[in-house]
Amino acid sequence: IDVLHTGVLWVQTYPIVLRLRIVPFESSVIFYQGNDDLATVSVVLLPDQDEISILNADLDHRVTVGAQKELADTLARQRNLYTGPIEELFREDLYLISPMTDPDRFLRGDYFLTSQQRDIEKQILRGIANQSKTDAPPRFGFSGYPGTGKTLLLYDIAMHLSEKEPVCLFHLGPANAELTQLDSRLKRIDFYYEDTDLSVLKKKTYFAILVDEGHFLTPSLLDGILRLSDLWKAPVIVSYNKEDVISEKENTQNGAALLAHLDKFHARSLTNRIRLNNELAQFIRNICHPQHHMDSPSVSVVYANDPRESGLLLRDYMEKGYTYLTDCSTVTGSNDSDREKMIPVASALTKEFDSVVMKVDKHFYYDEDGNLRYDSNKTAIPFASEVPAAAFGEVAKPSQDSPVRHLFHGLSRAKKQIALVVEGNEAVFMVLLGILQK
Repeated sequence: IDVLHTGVLWVQTYPIVLRLRIVPFESSVIFYQGNDDLATVSVVLLPDQDEISILNADLDHRVTVGAQKELADTLARQRNLYTGPIEELFREDLYLISPMTDPDRFLRGDYFLTSQQRDIEKQILRGIANQSKTDAPPRFGFSGYPGTGKTLLLYDIAMHLSEKEPVCLFHLGPANAELTQLDSRLKRIDFYYEDTDLSVLKKKTYFAILVDEGHFLTPSLLDGILRLSDLWKAPVIVSYNKEDVISEKENTQNGAALLAHLDKFHARSLTNRIRLNNELAQFIRNICHPQHHMDSPSVSVVYANDPRESGLLLRDYMEKGYTYLTDCSTVTGSNDSDREKMIPVASALTKEFDSVVMKVDKHFYYDEDGNLRYDSNKTAIPFASEVPAAAFGEVAKPSQDSPVRHLFHGLSRAKKQIALVVEGNEAVFMVLLGILQK
C-alpha cells in the first residue's frame, strides 16, 4: 500500500481525517471509524479506474458512487486543513478515557472501545437478547488487570441496555464527585453502593444489574444481588480486577473467587492495557511475585534507614510531581500542597495519576513461595514525629484490606512513572533491586 497523502478536511462542522491510498486490488472503499467528534476516512483509489465506491461503516453495502475528479474538487474547496503530525490526532488522551475521571467526555460519547472490548460487549448483549423469559437470568463478567478498560466497557454496556428500560449499577469502590455527576445526569441508570439496603430495592424493577469493582464483593452482597436478579429476571454483568498475582493469604476479600464459583457464570478476560503501560504493569506484578529481571526506566526504588529519611524522600518525589498514595486512612500536612499530593489508597481507586510514589516499610516480606506478604504483628514504626516542620505526617487506622493489595492497586493508578521508598527493610529492598537489574 502506497500512502499518498494524509490530512484533515471539514464537511460542515464535522472533522474528518483523510487517508488516500492506491492499492492493487479490486474494490474501492471509504469507511468511517471513530467517535462523534472525529472520524477516520480511508479513500482507496484504483490506479486504472476513475470510479470510487463508498461503503458504509460495516462495509456491507454500497451507499454512493463518485469519481476521482469529484473527490479532488471537494478537497480543493476545503479550508482550515490540518497540516500537523497525524499522530497528534490520535493521542491516547483523546479517546482512552474512564467515566470515573472524565464523566463529561463519557456522557458526550467522546471515546471508542477497542476491538476486544467491542467483542465482549457484543457477546454479552447477544446473550441478553437471546434470553428466554422462562430461563434463569444470565450472569456475565469480565476481568482484567487495572488499566484494561473494564469500567469504560461496563458503563458503555449500561448505556446500551438503558436505551430500552432502566438499569441499576452497583459501584463497590469509593464514591467521588465524578460518580455523583454521572448519577445525576444518567436518568435511566440508578447508582447504588456497597452499603445500600437491598431490601428497599425489592419494590423497584430494573432490566439489568451491573456491578463495577466486583472484586470487592462480599458473600452477603453477592447473594443479595443474585436474589434481586431472580426477582426481576434481570441479567447480571460484573467487571472485576484480576488479582491472581496477589497471595491468597493476603486477598481475604476476594470477590473474583466468589464469582468463579457461580453456576453458569460466563467470564471473559480483558488483556489489552489502555491506561497502564506494559512496563509498569510487569513491574507491579513482579513486586507481588518476583519471576524475572526487567529493564524499567520508568520505575525508581530508593532506601530510607528511618522515618525521617523516608519522609524527606517522599517529599522530594512529591516536589517532582509524584502523588503519594498512602496505606493510612487520613493524611495531614503543613500546607495545602502536601495534602493535595497525599491520598489514601482507598480514596484513589477511581482516580488516575501520571506518577505515583508509595512506601514499603518493615512489615512487608517475601514468604517461602516468593509471594509478597505483610506481617501485621510487627510493631509499626511511628511515622515522622521527628521529621522537620516542613515535612508531613500520616494518621494510621486499621484496615480490613491487605496493605499488599493496597500496594498493588495503588501503584496501578499510575500512567507514566512509579517510585517506591523502602523504609528499614533491606531484604525487600534487595529483591526489588534484583527485579530491576537487566
